Amino acid sequence: MKTTPTTVTNLPKEESYRHRPLWEMTQSEFDEFQVTSLSKGKDNVWRWENTTPGQSKTLAQLTWSQELSDGSLLTDKRHTRRLGWAKKLVALMWHAPADGVVPAAGSMGGYQQGLKWLISWMAMRGMHTPNELDVEEYLEDLPRYVAERAKE
Repeated sequence: MKTTPTTVTNLPKEESYRHRPLWEMTQSEFDEFQVTSLSKGKDNVWRWENTTPGQSKTLAQLTWSQELSDGSLLTDKRHTRRLGWAKKLVALMWHAPADGVVPAAGSMGGYQQGLKWLISWMAMRGMHTPNELDVEEYLEDLPRYVAERAKE
């Protein structure tokens, strides 16, 4: 299992160095964080070395500039907070998975689709962060929401 990712912050000599958990990183620290061997936090496309036999390399990526259900892009300025937590969530899943099992690189397409549904739904309701989310309401509304999007 991988250790919890941290970054070293340069502090005055008297304070030496200190390590910070990924979720506490500032935006500039996270931008420079090496999420994968091929991608940093600031990148709009994160790429993973796909080691699953039979999987194409295009499956081993996550594109952050994806179009949401309202036609906007997740990388648009109005989605800055949503994009910030979503990137940190995926980075945590990769570096410090709750169950100790790192997702397969080829599964990132599925994660991207799931994030698109969730973030689109949240944006339609004016929610910016996960702490605003009522999980039961989301799960109850998801079948209707997906059905409506399938008609478009």
